[in-house]
Amino acid sequence: MLKAVKLKGTSMRPFLKDGDLVFYEECLSSLKLGDMILYRYSDNLYVHRIIGLEKEKIWISNDDDMETHFIEKKDVLGRVCSFFNGYPGYLAHIIIKNIRFFKRKLR
Repeated sequence: MLKAVKLKGTSMRPFLKDGDLVFYEECLSSLKLGDMILYRYSDNLYVHRIIGLEKEKIWISNDDDMETHFIEKKDVLGRVCSFFNGYPGYLAHIIIKNIRFFKRKLR
């Protein structure tokens, strides 16, 4: 099931911007390099990109200045699967949603 959260901040610019609506799904078993994830750290929510995976740790980075650090896998809420930042974001969301729907039907 898709869930949504509104972004606050600029760490994932230019791909995501302050105020974008991000859709994520709880699919921790299928995380891979390059995925964007939503995670909790110090009672705040963040979106960053996966740059490394270990057994219980995930190395992440933001997109605007490539700062890297790691988080515990237990803090990940889900994988970002689409976003809404106006009309282009809406089209991307619809396309991605339909591709995933048809992939599931073909299995």
